[in-house]
Amino acid sequence: MNEQDKMREARIRAFDDDISNNDSSIHTSHISAVDRPLVKKERVCSPITLIGTGNMESIIKTAIGTSFEPDDMKRWFSQGFQFADSPNFGLMQGHGGPCGILAAMQAEIMKDLLFCSDNNITDANIMSVDPNAIKHSFVTAAWNILHRCKTDDAVYMVDPANESIFDIPSCSKLVVHECYSEVMFHELFNKLMPQYRSECGCFLFLLSLILTRGASVIRDDMDDSETSLIGQYGHCTQELINLLLIGRASTYVFDGDLPFQGSTSSDGESLVLKGVPHRPQVGYLSHLEALRYCQVGSYYKTPEFPVWVIGSSSHFSVLFSLDKRLNEESREEEILARVQRAFKAVDIDGCGFIMEQRLGEILSSLEIPLANDKDAVARLSSFLQLDGGIIIWSTFWENISQLMTGTTLDELLSPKNSNHSRHRSDSDVAREIQAGFNSLAEATPNSASPGRPRSDSEIARQMQEEWNSDIVADLSNQSETSPNPAMRSTRHRSDSVAGKDDESFVLYHYNGFQGVGNTKSLCKFILYRRSAVNSIGQAIGFTAEESLVASNICPMEEVLRTRWQGCSLNFLGQSFPSLE
Repeated sequence: MNEQDKMREARIRAFDDDISNNDSSIHTSHISAVDRPLVKKERVCSPITLIGTGNMESIIKTAIGTSFEPDDMKRWFSQGFQFADSPNFGLMQGHGGPCGILAAMQAEIMKDLLFCSDNNITDANIMSVDPNAIKHSFVTAAWNILHRCKTDDAVYMVDPANESIFDIPSCSKLVVHECYSEVMFHELFNKLMPQYRSECGCFLFLLSLILTRGASVIRDDMDDSETSLIGQYGHCTQELINLLLIGRASTYVFDGDLPFQGSTSSDGESLVLKGVPHRPQVGYLSHLEALRYCQVGSYYKTPEFPVWVIGSSSHFSVLFSLDKRLNEESREEEILARVQRAFKAVDIDGCGFIMEQRLGEILSSLEIPLANDKDAVARLSSFLQLDGGIIIWSTFWENISQLMTGTTLDELLSPKNSNHSRHRSDSDVAREIQAGFNSLAEATPNSASPGRPRSDSEIARQMQEEWNSDIVADLSNQSETSPNPAMRSTRHRSDSVAGKDDESFVLYHYNGFQGVGNTKSLCKFILYRRSAVNSIGQAIGFTAEESLVASNICPMEEVLRTRWQGCSLNFLGQSFPSLE
């Protein structure tokens, strides 16, 4: 038994001693636990009073840090889970600050309403959802969020017990209930519904979240243990959003954990940057990625259900669709995401290349059989690497993707296929372009304009036509000669945009903030998605090649292009939905 288990057993024995001296059927405890009240499983839903100062200091520090602005906390103490009249499933936000909790709860509600219950919600009846179904999904959403966070058998719910919590010191008078099943939780939460719908509801849920996860566990989740879940100006931090969506208060939104090269912690261990460990049920997209401040991983972009929390620089809202096909990935997309994760786990700095000595490590993580054959790995490494012993991403993907889809190593290294695996250098390409430009510029003037030299634009158009024809010929030749049938497909230009003839889906964006300019909280629009691209055996960029931010598109379109490259939107005559 480790030290933590011994301390837990000691607190349980102390609790039992306290219970034996109390004749009341409602049990309370004066035990000061470090993270949360600890009670025996048999004492189901028995309330515990948060009186221990050490306990409350740990909880409050995790929630708001060591200092906070009274005006920021006043907004948190004035926001509950209130539903709008239209749409009746929408949670309203009256103040800045708790939008992260509201958006995560809203996303969970939509997931349950649309995909986990027999509500038969369609585009035709979405504005008139059964109120009983909404209430049930609200309780289920709260359970799902807390259940993801739990570190033992129980989830914990804070009960104000008729006490006002307009100031932090009075939080010690709160009562905590523990639940061990969803049925029990539904019964309890329905009793506490008035308190959670009234002011302070969001802050009560935040305390429940901390108690369920444990303050010390949350600090271990974070890269910086001094970070609080409520940040500057009362905004929800990324750690809080991740805690709500994946059950872990990690700091980043990329896939998995990445070692921080060259850095160690105080105990001598290598530092690890913590991201998203698995594919969640509800996803996350960020406008900050479109602005190139961060990169959201494929786990968050492709959740189990087509529901996402959208983050802007100062607000969180919700995106969802009734059509699960929107979020389906092709086999090639799944392979690409998997290979990118394995490559990035080695290329920690995101340089787009690895040293050839690390090739075997990546092959093993991808479970490619030849990873256990040193001679085969050496042959492949020699084939892929450039001068200096580096392997660039585009060459790596072009060849490894074929190995993962049926091509053997001998087929890959055969002379017939190797012509398509070696790329011309930038200087080679530049020399060819310059030679072509010189020959075109010196050519005889065209017959359509006798005696007049061709303009630069005319020369450029002809060069573009010849370049395009070369690409078509190359792809055609590749389709005929490739040993892998999966390579026989077309590709999109990186700057191409979907049109009205492409596949379309109906999406909804909900923004519950009742501020100036957000007159319509629910916006229905159409997304046009480019046809599926088979990238097996094709040299592609390490990150999105297209410019995500353009002057002629709105922030919503910028965000969605981080998930669906080249998509276009039709807002059906409405104004652009606000992300703020």
